[in-house]
Amino acid sequence: MVGYVTGGIGQFNITQITQRCLTLKGFRVGSTEHMEQMVAAVEQSNLKPAIDSIYDIDNIRDAFSRLSSGGKFGKICVRVAR
Repeated sequence: MVGYVTGGIGQFNITQITQRCLTLKGFRVGSTEHMEQMVAAVEQSNLKPAIDSIYDIDNIRDAFSRLSSGGKFGKICVRVAR
């Protein structure tokens, strides 16, 4: 149901949800204006993300190993060529 806020009509089969014992959760996000304000505030504050490690796409297995190893602080990033 992504895009429901923009006027899309989301549909789902309640029978399938109940038969499979699924949980349906809803959430709301802010407006585009709020997102733009947040981005501007982050840019002005010069916040930097905590980065644990950076891997090239060729070393994606190493990145996943690091992710599952525990003991990390910050984001594990994968560099993708443009």
